Amino acid sequence: MPDIVILTARFGNGHFSAAANIAEALRLERPDLSVAITDAYDAVQPWLYRLLQRLYRRVMNRHPRIWRLFFLLVSRRGAAAGAALRNRRMRAFFTTFVERFQPKVVITTYPMYSAALGRLYGDGPARPFRVVSVVTDSITIHPTWTEGPSDLYLVADELTAAHLVHGGIPAETVLVTGFAVPPAFAEKAQAAAAAAPVAAGGTAAAGPRILLLPNLRRRELFEVLAILGSRPKAKLVLSMFSRKELIPATERFARTLPAAVEVHSWIPDVSHKLFDMDLVVTKAGGALVHEAIAAACPMVLAQVTPGQEEGNARLVEAMGLGLVAPDYRRLRKALAFLRDTDFGALPAMRRNLQAMRRLDGARRIARVAAAIAGGAEPPAAAAGERTARG
Repeated sequence: MPDIVILTARFGNGHFSAAANIAEALRLERPDLSVAITDAYDAVQPWLYRLLQRLYRRVMNRHPRIWRLFFLLVSRRGAAAGAALRNRRMRAFFTTFVERFQPKVVITTYPMYSAALGRLYGDGPARPFRVVSVVTDSITIHPTWTEGPSDLYLVADELTAAHLVHGGIPAETVLVTGFAVPPAFAEKAQAAAAAAPVAAGGTAAAGPRILLLPNLRRRELFEVLAILGSRPKAKLVLSMFSRKELIPATERFARTLPAAVEVHSWIPDVSHKLFDMDLVVTKAGGALVHEAIAAACPMVLAQVTPGQEEGNARLVEAMGLGLVAPDYRRLRKALAFLRDTDFGALPAMRRNLQAMRRLDGARRIARVAAAIAGGAEPPAAAAGERTARG
């Protein structure tokens, strides 16, 4: 039986990537502890889960107004957990959870789980396990995160911690760990720091290296490429995962540009590529925003999905980590500004990112969970991590 169970879901990339990185950190920090990652949705009805994932991606990317209405609907107290537990198979999963797993600690990286566990197992000494909620949202936190009882809330940044405390969560149960980025990021950052520094004049001398993860129409994409690719020294790298049908036309158009352009259908471990880039143009998803922060890669956020991504955009703006351009008119204006100023704003953004980033988030979460699994009280485990790591 696992000592620690990590409950997650694959609605978006942030929840599962956080879970996988925490599991890896636990294996590095405490190989004596057994860890299991479990996705309840996949366990109970995988065929329905695949359908919901496709619907989720389509509505998020193509119909943001519909998504906002849905987000508000499931933000009502009890809506998410209630809907899940009305499913007979999902309810059976949770009612037999302790019997099957017998965990000492449950880490949740998806908000519904703590609420569902709270309904069935209550809170306090009567509950046979501890619950640690790893909140993957920033600033605008989905209400379901705090609907069920958790012994600790681990968050990515101080602004999110303040939001939780202001909402009534006891301060001693909130710990800023940083987002659970891959543990290997610490070594990547050291290697990047050892490489040649950016020229004092910004990226103008060598030319900017720009990663684009576009979710744009054909005309919009080509106009963006024309703006960024107008400088011969620039290098553009595109991952066309969400627009694979545009790859042939994009490759033809790219050959007409002065800049060097690489077009990929998919880039494995794309987050690691951020360490080699001067700028990333992407959507405001939680995982990629925090991975860009860890890589100290300035951002232009070209899409902000209503609800959970709005907080990520606010974080980027408030801390001077990049530009937020959630519609095409503002995106074109932002990219033209960067080009016309020889990308001179990027060094200041990078300094802000370096000052804010935490590269050991997954390891810090792992240490807290391991301490609780060893018998420490949750607030004491959090206080110990604050003392040890500041």
